[in-house]
Amino acid sequence: MNRIFRIVVVEDSETQAFKMRLLLEEQGWEVSIAGAAETALAALGDPLPDLLIVDYNLPGMRGDEFCRRIRMNFNTRSIPILMMTASAPETAEMQSLESGADDYVSKFETPEILLLRISALLRKASAQAAILNPQDFRLPQRPHPGH
Repeated sequence: MNRIFRIVVVEDSETQAFKMRLLLEEQGWEVSIAGAAETALAALGDPLPDLLIVDYNLPGMRGDEFCRRIRMNFNTRSIPILMMTASAPETAEMQSLESGADDYVSKFETPEILLLRISALLRKASAQAAILNPQDFRLPQRPHPGH
């Protein structure tokens, strides 16, 4: 059985958030939308999301500052972050990655490339979780010979 991944999209544009929700839900993923970084920080709880997709240009706290806060919190620092923006890609990409984002993609990228990047981050996070929490990923025991 495939695991259902939980993704939080931090996006102030309702149109962009709606498009992202549709794209991600078509993959069978559970999606929550936060219209601001402050709202997303307040809503992060148990269970934590498997991935954060963050708009770089948010009102109030920008995406790179949001990313820094996620990385400074012991409970949230391992959540993968994909930063997105439609403006100033040359500086936003560098600032996003310097702030601790795991990947960066332009909002003008094709849905196929976006989904490949998201899938790669989810696979990487799942593999790391299996290493860090092996009791959560136990394999069935083999019967001993002679039993």
